[in-house]
Amino acid sequence: MVTILQIPPISQKMFYITLATISIIGLILALLQLRKIRKAQKELETLTNETTQRKRDLVRKDLKSQGIKSDLILSHDFPDSTTQNRYISNISGSYKYNIKEKIRDFESTTEFKKIQKSISAIENRERKLERKEDKYNMNEQEFKRRINKFYLD
Repeated sequence: MVTILQIPPISQKMFYITLATISIIGLILALLQLRKIRKAQKELETLTNETTQRKRDLVRKDLKSQGIKSDLILSHDFPDSTTQNRYISNISGSYKYNIKEKIRDFESTTEFKKIQKSISAIENRERKLERKEDKYNMNEQEFKRRINKFYLD
């Protein structure tokens, strides 16, 4: 015969205690997930505000470089940048610092790429000049040999 394992009986109080602990643990995990979601939403909101502010500043700079007054064009479309700057300054400093650092890194990498391109162009010119210089460089024997062609002995 096969013996079936029997589960030892537990009291009703113990059952309610285990059920309560499991539900409390589940509630804590749910609250932690909700907190992470809210934090991510705030980060996303700050990043979108930063990008819109950056776009506005770029448009203003572009209009300024073209000689157009940006106040006349952008006054209805965009709020003043000072209110945005106040809002951004109220945001925690670490997000603002991280965003500015990322922008600086991006700008520095683009500058680095530009410098690398210019250096490679300069090196190519140097190689071409060295080739031309090699054509005109000669040692004493070759110089004498070439000069002797013109002397009529």
